[in-house]
Amino acid sequence: MLSSSRTLQMDNVNPEAVFSCKEEADLYLEELDRVQFHTKYNFLKAHNGFRKGNMHTFLGTSGGGKSTLTRSLMIDMFQNFSHKEDKILLWLSEERSKDYIAQLHKTGMPFELINRIIVYSEVDENGKNRKDVIKRLDWIISEHKPMAVFYDNITTSMEYATVTIPEQDKFYHRLKTLALNSDIPFLIMAHTNGKITENYEHLIDQNDIRGSKQPAMISEFFYILQAFYVNEVRHNTIRLTKFRGSSVEHRLYMLDYKKEMQLFVTDRKLEFEGFKEIFKTRNTLK
Repeated sequence: MLSSSRTLQMDNVNPEAVFSCKEEADLYLEELDRVQFHTKYNFLKAHNGFRKGNMHTFLGTSGGGKSTLTRSLMIDMFQNFSHKEDKILLWLSEERSKDYIAQLHKTGMPFELINRIIVYSEVDENGKNRKDVIKRLDWIISEHKPMAVFYDNITTSMEYATVTIPEQDKFYHRLKTLALNSDIPFLIMAHTNGKITENYEHLIDQNDIRGSKQPAMISEFFYILQAFYVNEVRHNTIRLTKFRGSSVEHRLYMLDYKKEMQLFVTDRKLEFEGFKEIFKTRNTLK
């Protein structure tokens, strides 16, 4: 049953423009509230998890935990959502496929699950086969029908890193259209600009993304990874800054890292006041 606050107001609206009737609109709103992908992570449960056809962009510094999070989320998706034959498409721009798969074995991920990850690496090709990334993604999705696409990392990808800002804008819009037409979630990892490094003295902002600001503007969901050290202890945080169509009560979480598995195994709510106290004691250069 929808709450009155989520009931679509159809007054003064031509229902034929979008929905054929109010009941159809209400069914659409109910779908927005439904959990489509079950997960163990609280920061995803905060907005009912990944959404089909939506762009979920994760921003962080170089070495800030994006690849670790990618591995963690793939395992979570297999363990908590997938059916027996479900696959994941993983597009890599910085690592060889062999290196990435070796890291997955180190996590203890079962071999039969690893074999259900379709891995494409731009590094493997060494820039020799530069083709339209969107068309290639579209073909792979059509052939293999993955339940999700992981893109690690868009800001170092061959058709994004070396082109102009307007061309980056166009690329991201095309990627968003592909996600919508494929009706699967796209999880996009992105670097911050070069001025922002680990132990950055301020909170990282959406606009701190490298290159085009379109990922921050048109993604339905946007998350910021920010890591810092207090003495020898590394603190990995994730913050929800955009969650279109959802009402989120808690936005800040601590990710718990397990070194021997190289995964974020759990996460927990972090009150902002508590975060500020920890952040004030971070290691800084004198």
